[in-house]
Amino acid sequence: MRHKLWLLIYIAMVILSGCLAAPIAYSGRGISIAGCKPAPERDQFISSCSARRFGDFEHAAFWFGIERRALANLKAADVVFTGSSRTMFAFSTAEVRSYFAARGLRQFNLGFSYEDQQAFFSALAVKHHLRPRVLVIGVDPYFNDRVSEPALAAMHDRWELGRALVKKGEMWAQPALCKFRFIDCEIAPTAFRSSVDGYFLWRDSLMADRQRPRVRRDRLRDFQVNVPLAAIEANTFLKRIGMPADCVVLVPMPTTEIWPKPDPTSQLAETIGAMYIDADTGDDLTFVDEVHLSFDSAKRFSSEFVRAFDRLPQTCLNNGPLPAKASALPGK
Repeated sequence: MRHKLWLLIYIAMVILSGCLAAPIAYSGRGISIAGCKPAPERDQFISSCSARRFGDFEHAAFWFGIERRALANLKAADVVFTGSSRTMFAFSTAEVRSYFAARGLRQFNLGFSYEDQQAFFSALAVKHHLRPRVLVIGVDPYFNDRVSEPALAAMHDRWELGRALVKKGEMWAQPALCKFRFIDCEIAPTAFRSSVDGYFLWRDSLMADRQRPRVRRDRLRDFQVNVPLAAIEANTFLKRIGMPADCVVLVPMPTTEIWPKPDPTSQLAETIGAMYIDADTGDDLTFVDEVHLSFDSAKRFSSEFVRAFDRLPQTCLNNGPLPAKASALPGK
């Protein structure tokens, strides 16, 4: 009996050693988590890592449903945010979390990096039957056909699922690999996402926080948002994902330049029958780089957003028909 017990222990140790060694062995074949920082919390996963052999994970994670908790919570969300990485930075704040939590509503930030616009989200919404009560769209300009390389790989590269599964396996083994110093950690800039609500974590792990001031411009922003063309694209987009326009909120995302009013996004919202929020507070917003709001400015911007959101008609949240949604996984 004792011999059988030791045999089982030995087999378990061999399997565990193989699991821990696999990421190291696989690094020579093109994928390695070496250099990436480990997620701070158990309910977070690596969104992207600038280590040469890791790169983006989040596109494939959502497309293939590899992060099961994240996908379940996305499907269960009453309010979904979509847009580019500007949306990821701007709405991943305690202000957004506390506002919706206080009202008993689930929200999920599904902005994507690499400047992805409507195409990937619409494909994802159709694939996973996403049916939020309210859809908040960060317009920058969003309604175009741009698709990033990670999104294209997730949708069309037959090998991407295998690569994503290897990355997921490496994330599972990463704490032990770092603890016993099998790989270097804490070197490469790394971003994380929450499986609970898509909250994007970047401060000090992806880049240092900075406060770069904005500049004022004289011309209108309509060079970026062509209202007639965007209206056609927006209606096609909403029809494809089965979302009524009156349950959509368009939010122009701030840039490093301050444009004169009116913002063309308001005209676009009026044209398609959507709601509109201008949360741009002007000169008091600063940027961490050339694209994204700094940490404190994201809090300020999202605070203005939730105040304005609270004044909107709540028909879609309170009285409208509730689409069929998946329940979140237990404890999430």
